[in-house]
Amino acid sequence: MTIFTIYFPHTLMDAVGQRELLDSWCLMLSSEEDKIKTPYCTDIDPLSSLGTAPHEVYRLASQQLGIYGIVGYGIGQAISFMRTSENRMVCVPATLIKKLHETAIAELARNYPENPPSSQFLTEGDVLCAWWTRVLVSRSFCNPDQTITLNNAFDIRKVLRADLIPEETIYISNAIGFINVLLFARDVLEKPLAYTAHAIRTAITELGTREQVETFFALARHNFGKLPPFFGDRNMHMITFSNWSKTNLYQLDLSTAIAKGSNTRVAKPRYIQNTQSDLAFPNAFPIIGKDCDGNYWLSGLMRKGLWADIEMALTCEA
Repeated sequence: MTIFTIYFPHTLMDAVGQRELLDSWCLMLSSEEDKIKTPYCTDIDPLSSLGTAPHEVYRLASQQLGIYGIVGYGIGQAISFMRTSENRMVCVPATLIKKLHETAIAELARNYPENPPSSQFLTEGDVLCAWWTRVLVSRSFCNPDQTITLNNAFDIRKVLRADLIPEETIYISNAIGFINVLLFARDVLEKPLAYTAHAIRTAITELGTREQVETFFALARHNFGKLPPFFGDRNMHMITFSNWSKTNLYQLDLSTAIAKGSNTRVAKPRYIQNTQSDLAFPNAFPIIGKDCDGNYWLSGLMRKGLWADIEMALTCEA
């Protein structure tokens, strides 16, 4: 068994950058240094101009919180930051993911028959986020009319390939944006799972374009403290997701760690533990990804005692 630990601040790199670092490390261990790619722009910031030339209105602009709304939300969350928190790992079995995904796809076709077949699409990540949102809201004592804001982190490298980050280069540094979905608590709990999953997929499609990313960062440039813009209202219940599935961390080639004489030929991670610091946003959930058996793993930092309620909810789901 080989165990290794990586600690880094999020300002240094994100999950995609971490995977690039690990790939380079594995190449170094296997004496294949010549295959290691040189990171792009180690001397300048290629994102320094991002957000300086917006050409369209952000789709959620009318729902952006102003300074008073941000302060009000912050005051409302102050107690959450002061409470003792617990970090837990959750394994979502492959059988459950398959069932949820198939159910959501069927619900999507049944409830949105007017949409063309090309839009009848949901990823497992969409469904996982929708299902986990429902589990959390069911145990969070939310008012039925309370706004649920899903704050989804996403990798912006792909949409910047045309101008700021060239194709076939590796950019190690932090390069994430956020896509928000605004829902009502009652809809999350009472409507089919496909409703929330479809809302997530629609937001990714509409807010993940090059133009909308440019406008999002323009809002951040002019926002209070240059913070990412918040959308919703001061009384909202925010849930943050960061899906690392595309990094395929469970497919990392660790064959160089195999002891000589061993019959094992393939070595891939069996368990990946993510630990958040107490400075993390409450209700923030990194989705580590899908392991070699098809199970999804996610972690979260929540106030002490709440995980017991979540465990009860998961028992009911099972």
